[in-house]
Amino acid sequence: RRRISNLLAADGFTEVLSYPFTSDKRDDQLRLEADDVRRKHIRLANPMSEDLPLMRTNLLSTLVDLVARNFGRGAKDVALFEAGLVSTSAGLPAGPGPRHLPGYHPTDAELEEVYASVPAQPYNYAGIISGNVELPGVWGKGRKAEATDVIDTVRRIAGVNGIEVSVEADQIAPWHPGRAAKFLLADGQELGHAGELHPKVCENLGLPARTVAFEI
Repeated sequence: RRRISNLLAADGFTEVLSYPFTSDKRDDQLRLEADDVRRKHIRLANPMSEDLPLMRTNLLSTLVDLVARNFGRGAKDVALFEAGLVSTSAGLPAGPGPRHLPGYHPTDAELEEVYASVPAQPYNYAGIISGNVELPGVWGKGRKAEATDVIDTVRRIAGVNGIEVSVEADQIAPWHPGRAAKFLLADGQELGHAGELHPKVCENLGLPARTVAFEI
């Protein structure tokens, strides 16, 4: 994790931390399909805000708020990343998990039941670049961020961790069709995605056009 964070910091990303709460509205803004697994949230019984009653299933759904906030305060060239947990309801039992009285020490088998009843929480990395990736100055006009910038970022994250990945074109929200890449591990497992966000997604979220992002 430290290697990844150091690489992103060296690339000009600033690490941030967002609240892990979201809503169905955000899924709509990200243009997620109705059957997208990322719409299968854990719903909180007592949320901090009635507007955000769901646990996030991906980091981009909350990271975009911090990018939009920076943009609204006049920061036109932003590169942020977040490392943290997401929650998924995949594999959860239909009913409540086992409960034990205070002071009772569960057996190993009972502990396994407890762990099996808790939502899976994968550790993800996500980053967003909005505006210039190379700032203008006496040295030149600068350069706007492109899909290839975040695709290269994911390649190098894999590289510093000794992981071989293959890259394929993909069409998946919230990325722009034809400007999104999918990363696959040697055994065929999906590592994540990177590319340019869909123009409608940028409009929905108040982000500049051609904003690029990755999540793994």
